[in-house]
Amino acid sequence: MSRDAATPAATHAAQPSSASAAAAVIDEACCFDCGAACGHDRWLCATHNVSLCIDCAGVHRALGAGMSFVRSERLDGCDNAPPDNAAFAAFLEAHGVPRREWLAAGRVTRYYTPAADLWRRRSDASARLRAVEPPDPELVKRYEAAKAPAIWTPDKDAPTCQLCRRKFSYYYRRHHCRACGRCVCCDCSPKVCWQTTSRRCKRCVPPPARSIPGLGLT
Repeated sequence: MSRDAATPAATHAAQPSSASAAAAVIDEACCFDCGAACGHDRWLCATHNVSLCIDCAGVHRALGAGMSFVRSERLDGCDNAPPDNAAFAAFLEAHGVPRREWLAAGRVTRYYTPAADLWRRRSDASARLRAVEPPDPELVKRYEAAKAPAIWTPDKDAPTCQLCRRKFSYYYRRHHCRACGRCVCCDCSPKVCWQTTSRRCKRCVPPPARSIPGLGLT
């Protein structure tokens, strides 16, 4: 082999291919799908928590929001958690999908793989189980104060309990729920439903669940 023939081969071996360069890219300033620099116009995939270029974001939008929800960091002003390309790549690697195989698959086909589907289902479950902060107590007080008082059902219009339909008598007395104004019996407004000394019916404040023997539930 001549010296001139060996030179291009050596030069080609020294230069990394675009596929190998993309395989090494995990930086959030680069597209997770193709490795292109996207720091100037980055799109965020909230479903898979990765950064995308505008071309790959178009592919994700074609998949549908149920499969991949993407937003533009510059146009939409995303306030989601910052992308973490390394976390998604590590998840794929742990579930038998190395990054080279991920890039070798089609840009649509790869998101229908079992590993990507598992990521989406786990992310959805985490979002559903995320703790919800209680409302501001001051706002709750203002809302309660602004509500109109309940209109009580007149005694003459309620010969029976408005929940269980049991007939009232001299010994089976009427009671009014302070929340809804219903005329109810004592069985339909037990003390476990009351708020301090304010009577409530079991429709407005359901009683706590009973324990079930053998199931350990309360």
